[in-house]
Amino acid sequence: MTGTLEPLVALADGHLLLLALAANWLKQTGNLELDTTALGFFERLFANYHGKPEAQVDEIFGELFGTLPERLQSLLLGVSVYRDAFGVDGAQAMVVDAAEDDLGQLTEQAFLLRQGDLWTLHPLVQQAVRQTLGQRGETGAVHRRTIEFFEGQVSGEISSLEDCYPLLESFHHYCELGEYLAAKLTLNRCYDFLNLRGHYQTIVQVYGRLTQAWKEPADEEEQRNLGWAWTSLGNAYYSLGQYKQAIKCYTQHLEIAYGIGDRSGQGGSSGGLGLAYDSLGEYEQAIDYHKQWLEIKRGIGNRLGEGNSLFNLALALVSQSASNRDQALGLWQQARDIYEAIGVEYWAKRCDEEMQKLQRRQRRQKRLRWVLGIVGGLLLAVALHWSLTR
Repeated sequence: MTGTLEPLVALADGHLLLLALAANWLKQTGNLELDTTALGFFERLFANYHGKPEAQVDEIFGELFGTLPERLQSLLLGVSVYRDAFGVDGAQAMVVDAAEDDLGQLTEQAFLLRQGDLWTLHPLVQQAVRQTLGQRGETGAVHRRTIEFFEGQVSGEISSLEDCYPLLESFHHYCELGEYLAAKLTLNRCYDFLNLRGHYQTIVQVYGRLTQAWKEPADEEEQRNLGWAWTSLGNAYYSLGQYKQAIKCYTQHLEIAYGIGDRSGQGGSSGGLGLAYDSLGEYEQAIDYHKQWLEIKRGIGNRLGEGNSLFNLALALVSQSASNRDQALGLWQQARDIYEAIGVEYWAKRCDEEMQKLQRRQRRQKRLRWVLGIVGGLLLAVALHWSLTR
């Protein structure tokens, strides 16, 4: 049979995937030798091969896909939405009784590539499979089965980035469905871990995608959640030292929060803006935003937020001018009283440290002024004595 396939090899110009698909097509249709009709079919199919190999796959895929049993068609369409390699359990999320043999058949027919105990779709086939999935109107149902599969893998406690993986995959599939509130609520479940462990690039990636895609929130709840997504993104940029990017994100949240009258959102975004402008050395703007933050947190009775705004306002005042030191000491004392009252010992201690540091600086400067005064007096006396004895 090798000799009979030489014209096909020449037509495909050595393209292995096309040869594998074409050979299987011949096998499925019982044409083990190329007659004039079959050769004409492949000649037309491969006519535009050079420079765009995916153009030849669609038609072959359609022919081969139609020969698959319905069960394998459903399996292939289902696994096409996975972003990463999947195992037998991933296949069973799409077809309950799927087995390794089923994946083996799809591999033999060049639909799948095997990598140990995992499988992926060939990149050229994947596009055609997903297109067929969409044409059948089954994309939403398949994404929902995928979400259910990953939700079943979520552990009770997140202690590693690996534990976040199923949540991040669920997030992806919610985004594919355009269900952005559900995507945001899914991210909420792993945000604290990602933030506290310094996975800021991951946060930028997922929250960047969410905020760019979520263009038309349906109601006030969605607007509020979109606003906090912007602040989560801003916090990540802030932690990465990208303060101007952080400011853009916090500003987006502030605009949304004012638009819907969300006082908590106004406070959170104002606080972020205060910190970002402080880090850029733009202390006047930082102080203005910290004061807004303080006013809002006091107004809504958020004691922790009030303490945080007092603490950061004091830092900005000290950075702006030495003349603000007494005011800063008073603010840190107020913050300390709040932290102590609500049982936040760490930040109460931080207030003590900042006040002690500032007081030590004041004492050093007072001693320095005293020394300089004495030295200045001595120099004046020497100069006077010298002028009188000449």
